[in-house]
Amino acid sequence: MSEMFRSAPNENQIMSHWDQPCDCAVISIWCPTYNHDNYIEKTICGFLHQKTQYPFEIVIHNDASNDDTDKIIKKYKKLYPNIIKYIKSRENQFQKGIKPTRLASKYCSGEYIAFCDGDDYWTSDLKIQLQAAALKRYETKDICLHPAFLMRGNSLSKIRNNYSNHETILTLDFIIRYGGGVMPTSSIMIKSKIIYSLPNWFDSASEGDTFFQILGSTNGAIYLPWPMSIYRCNTTSSMSNALKRASKEKLSQKLKGQEFCLDCLDRDLQYQLHDAITELKAKTRMQYAQFYLESLDNKSFRGLIGDSWSLKKSVSKRQRLLHFLRHMPWMIRILIKGNALRWKILNLKDLCHLKKNN
Repeated sequence: MSEMFRSAPNENQIMSHWDQPCDCAVISIWCPTYNHDNYIEKTICGFLHQKTQYPFEIVIHNDASNDDTDKIIKKYKKLYPNIIKYIKSRENQFQKGIKPTRLASKYCSGEYIAFCDGDDYWTSDLKIQLQAAALKRYETKDICLHPAFLMRGNSLSKIRNNYSNHETILTLDFIIRYGGGVMPTSSIMIKSKIIYSLPNWFDSASEGDTFFQILGSTNGAIYLPWPMSIYRCNTTSSMSNALKRASKEKLSQKLKGQEFCLDCLDRDLQYQLHDAITELKAKTRMQYAQFYLESLDNKSFRGLIGDSWSLKKSVSKRQRLLHFLRHMPWMIRILIKGNALRWKILNLKDLCHLKKNN
């Protein structure tokens, strides 16, 4: 992982590598941010260190932050007026149900859009050059991704989404079955035409990333084997943490929205990948079952994990564990609290022994 956070090059130095005028951005870097004053400077520096022949713009959307995020962005906007485009909302758009992806289609002008949330950052100064070149090389493909370093707190824990040690094409079936976690947001570059043509049902999704990744992968997704970004896990403003704090009614509403979109996707794909979508539905219900588990709503937890199992059995070791222990949610919480829950190690034999002795 290269050290990128030395002094950023000035605007003229960045643009000196471009083969076109700066007002003709080929790549738009889309950065939605909310209360990221602890992270946003590192994020912006990762953008400014990009070395590419293609002109790029940095489009930052501040979704009504109430910390020092605005102050930090303005400092960089002043230094890079021809590269940074800054949009600040007076009212939080996400809380109104407006997806950051929809806003990207409104403000980004490039042929390609590279995504990075304001609490993540890039670690390679060739990231967008390599991805844009790959999308030009594979003319029929619309999206490109790579592995990312997972960061917990201030420590790197592992590399996630590492599917191969060489460049390859991931199939749409694989993308759907894996679900929204198949692509770290900070790893994605997509052709803007996909974002401009998102279907109306997309706005009903509680987690829009899942669907624009799938819609961008109808012809397959380009996978580059180099980890070139950081994905921060469980920051205070993350979607997963927001869902953990949500009310029972809010969770139910969001689950219905997600499943409505899966039904629409199934229809639009003419049911050719119905089994894969059913598997994703099962994983979605399992995910929401865990939110209810954490909020101590045992009845809803049992109902959803049972529904998940009925839709498709054994979609993961996690689902098998949760279903097996669905009548003992207190035990699952104890295991989680003690950091003893190892989804990849525990198997059904272990669980049978565990139940026999309780």
